[in-house]
Amino acid sequence: MNKMFTSLAIAILEEQGQLSLSDTVKKFIPEFPHDKITLHHLLTHSSGVGDFFNDKFLENRTEIKNLVDYLALFIEDKLHFEPGTRFQYSNGGFILLGLVIESVSKKITLNLLLDTFLNR
Repeated sequence: MNKMFTSLAIAILEEQGQLSLSDTVKKFIPEFPHDKITLHHLLTHSSGVGDFFNDKFLENRTEIKNLVDYLALFIEDKLHFEPGTRFQYSNGGFILLGLVIESVSKKITLNLLLDTFLNR
């Protein structure tokens, strides 16, 4: 999933009043173990969430079909740093944003964007 389109979808949902960048990830993904991470942290790569390209990914990559399948690859990992204190590029953060989009809109990111722009 392209990070630019993910960011755009989050901005659309914020504009529609369905979420706020200050909302925590846990609000939308209750099983996420880190309470302090906000959507803003994810968008700015300042969450401390790492990556999913790890041994678990290599072992299970053929079984990954949906965004939620990626979550198990990094959900139990410790944060690399306290949210908001540093910058570190994070693919895992954008998986979380994709899951937030699906949770809020009940659509995958591409469908949300198509519906938004084709219906204007």
